Amino acid sequence: MARAGVAVPDFAAAPTPFPPRFPPPGIPSVVRVGAIQQRSSKRYCGVCKASEKDQQDKKIEESRKFQLQATEVLAEILKSAEKEKRAEELVDNLNEEFFYIASTYLSMAKKEANVEVVNQVENALKAAMAAKDKTLRPEIRLFNKLLRDNSSAERQQTISENHAYLHEGSYFFELLDRMTKDVESQKSSPDRTKLVSQLQIIRKQTRDVAKMLKRASPSKN
Repeated sequence: MARAGVAVPDFAAAPTPFPPRFPPPGIPSVVRVGAIQQRSSKRYCGVCKASEKDQQDKKIEESRKFQLQATEVLAEILKSAEKEKRAEELVDNLNEEFFYIASTYLSMAKKEANVEVVNQVENALKAAMAAKDKTLRPEIRLFNKLLRDNSSAERQQTISENHAYLHEGSYFFELLDRMTKDVESQKSSPDRTKLVSQLQIIRKQTRDVAKMLKRASPSKN
C-alpha cells in the first residue's frame, strides 16, 4: 500500500515472526523484568496517582450515596403516622449506615436543644430498632434489650426471662466480649465511658446467672 508516494510495507500480509528470546542472552530474567517494572512504574506513576484519586472519589461518592439513602429512609419513618409499620416495611434498609446517620441527627438535635426534633428522631429510632430486632437472632435481641434497660431491676427481669441464652460458652457471651473489645478500643469520650460501664454491669449480672445455671445443671460422668 502506498500513501503520498511513500512505500508502506504491508505488515498484515507478512508472516508472524517468532517472538524474540526474552530475556536476551546473558541478562538474568529477574534483573531484566525488574528493570522493565521500574521503568513502567516511573512512566505510569501519574496514571497510578490518578487511579488512586479516582478510587478515593468513588469511595466518597458511594459514602454520600449510602448517607442519602439512610436519610431518605429516616425521613420516610419520621413522616409516617404508623412508624413501626413503616419501619417494618423498610427493614431491609435498616442497616448500620441508617442507625449511624439517625444517631448523628439525634445528637445534633440534642446539641441544639431542639426538643421537638429530638422526640421525633427518638421515636423513629425506637420504631426502627423494634423492626430490626424482629429479624435478629434472640441473643442479639437480648443484648440490645439489656442495653436499653434503665435499671438493674429491669435488667434482672430481662435476664430472668432469657435464661436459655445465658449458658457458659453461648453466643451471647461471644457477642458481649466482641462488643466490649470494640467499645474499649474507641477514643475516650463520655459516651464511651457510659457504655463501658453498662457492659461491665451486664457482664456481671449475666455471668452470675451463667454460673448459677452451670451449678444447677446435672453433672456429666
